[in-house]
Formats: sequence, C-alpha cells, structure tokens
Amino acid sequence: MLPEGWKYANLGEIISHRKGHPFKSNTYKNYGTRVIRISDTTSNSIHSLNPVFIENNGDENLDEFALKHGDIILTTVGSKPHLIDSMVGKAVRIPEEIDGALLNQNLVKLSPNDKFIISDILFLYLKSRNFISYISDLVRGNANQVSISLKDIFAYRVLLPPLPEQKKIAAILST
Repeated sequence: MLPEGWKYANLGEIISHRKGHPFKSNTYKNYGTRVIRISDTTSNSIHSLNPVFIENNGDENLDEFALKHGDIILTTVGSKPHLIDSMVGKAVRIPEEIDGALLNQNLVKLSPNDKFIISDILFLYLKSRNFISYISDLVRGNANQVSISLKDIFAYRVLLPPLPEQKKIAAILST
C-alpha cells in the first residue's frame, strides 16, 4: 500500500526529451560552439580533455540542441553498466561551464515535467542502483558497444511522491 498521494509512473510519462544532433566529425573545429559527445562524459560530469567545437554561423538552427546548466543528459550507447565511466544509461548533469554547448547524437536530454517530478528527484532515480540494474538487463549488443532504446528507458517505473514531499526529500539529500 502506497502512502497517500504517492503513485507509480513510467519515466516517459513524466519527462520530455530531446535526442542529440548527428554532427559530422569532419566539421569539428578548435573554436566555436562546444559539442558534447559521449566520450566527453565521466561518471558524474563533463570533462574538457580534447573538446570539439563547431562553427555555428547560423546556417542551421541548433537552439533545440543547446544545453544549459543543470540539464540532465543520458547516454544511449556505451559499454555494459559495470564500466561506469563508459556505460550506457549513464546520467550526467550539465555543469555551469558547459552552458550553451550542443548535444551530440547517442545522448538524450531528459527534462522533468514539473507537474510530476522535480529535476533533483529525476536525477536521483537515474543514478540509482535500481535504474542501473534495469539498464543492465535490457542492453543489446556485444561487450564493446551496447545500446538501449528510448522506448526501454521510458518504460522504467518510478515511485512518485507528491511534489512538496519531493522538494523535502531533495533538500534533505542536498545536505
């Protein structure tokens, strides 16, 4: 029996998403707008070793792929989850210094629907052992490169406390 106001939901019911853009590696530059690739992610952040950029001269509207501080991105291709830095299904929050960078393919930005879930709780669920175990059971491919579909990610079930309780939980966990 659930506490009053709590309910189960599929992840796809409580978020919106944006898949990354398929930038061509032959257009990468040493200047311009930063492109965030899977290889730029660590288990908890974005590193700045060998960054790539594109010259964004306005020919193509790329605003929908722009990332901002606090956005949550998830890898859809990688290694099996026991290899944490390169794992598929790895969730990362965009740090302030990456604000304005562009999202590359095989990454997806997950945005919470603030009627159902707050960003901190969404991120907590995506970093949980339960989610990693769920991903481990679903990945397809060989040991070197596995993937997971958005359909499978969106089918992940979460337990949703009411929003005021989510905010209290997030405040307690941030201390």
